[in-house]
Amino acid sequence: MVIIPLHSLSRLLLVCPHQKPLYWPPSPLLFKGIPLNYDARTNTSDEDRAAFIQWLTDQTVAQLQAARGNATAIHEAVKIYVKHALDAYLPFEEIEELLGINEPCIMDLAELSEADEEAVVDAFEDLCNA
Repeated sequence: MVIIPLHSLSRLLLVCPHQKPLYWPPSPLLFKGIPLNYDARTNTSDEDRAAFIQWLTDQTVAQLQAARGNATAIHEAVKIYVKHALDAYLPFEEIEELLGINEPCIMDLAELSEADEEAVVDAFEDLCNA
C-alpha cells in the first residue's frame, strides 16, 4: 500500500495494488461541492440530492470492492453506508433500493461475488434489526 498525503485537503490517498485508490477520511465534505450537512428533509435541490447520492454510491462501491472476501470489512462498509444515508435523512426505502434493488444498485456496481452479496444483505439486515 502506498499512502500519499494530500496536504491541501488534509486527506490521504491510499493506493493498493490491484484496487481503486481510496481517500481517507472518506468524506464528501472536501470536494465536488457536496454540502457538509446534506439533509433530504430540508434541501430541495435536485442537484444537491443527485450529487450526494452519487458520492454515497461511489464511496460505498469503492469500500465494498476493497472489502471483497472479508465479511467483517463488508459489514463495516454497509454500516458506514447506512450511517451516511441516515445522517442525510434519506427514506429507509431509498436506502434499501440504492443498496440492492435499483438497477444498477450499489451491489451490482461493486461486482461482488455471490458470497459477498450475501454478506452485504446479512450486514444490512443485522443493522436494520439492531
